[in-house]
Amino acid sequence: GRQGRGRASVARSARKIVTDVQNEVPLRLASGSVESMDAFMADNAASVALQNLERMEDKPGAPGLKYCYLEPTDIGPFRTQMRMTIKVDLPESGRCEVNILNMENGNVDKKTGDVSFPEPKDAPPFSFDTQNTITWRGDGAQGLRVTNVCTATSETILPFWFPVPDGLVQSLVGAFVRRIIVAGQEKVMEEMDSRYATWSRASSPA
Repeated sequence: GRQGRGRASVARSARKIVTDVQNEVPLRLASGSVESMDAFMADNAASVALQNLERMEDKPGAPGLKYCYLEPTDIGPFRTQMRMTIKVDLPESGRCEVNILNMENGNVDKKTGDVSFPEPKDAPPFSFDTQNTITWRGDGAQGLRVTNVCTATSETILPFWFPVPDGLVQSLVGAFVRRIIVAGQEKVMEEMDSRYATWSRASSPA
């Protein structure tokens, strides 16, 4: 009896920290059309919109979803690798939506390179939900105005005894998430600029 009450009081005392971050990055392309960018993104949306990837593969048994693996990171003696579950949609002309549905941190065996991911029930109490929307429209001349808007919500569950105040945890998590987002968005726009230019040259009649 007493043990059950103890567990209940711990659960009630757990603290949930929610952090919302939004950032917008513009890009102007000197030449291009909405129609040609539609065609380019239809073939290249996932690889353009997701940077710093080691590899990408279809998620087994889940049509339309992809697993994306970031480059491994060494933290002290440990090597970890982040795996994201991604959905890419082109719902209408001039628009691409990239949703990060899940992020999991796996442990890499340094000898074999094998990665093991925790079972959902053992995963750390951190969730991360991100939507990236890239839109493009004509600029009234020969070019395109491209906008990349990213909205991220992270949720961290802390045990009641965690010794750091909620406000400090929220600001630290927010700064971490913003740094990831801004660096990723800027790299996406650089990649879009160079790859679209190369694709346009290859696609235009000689």
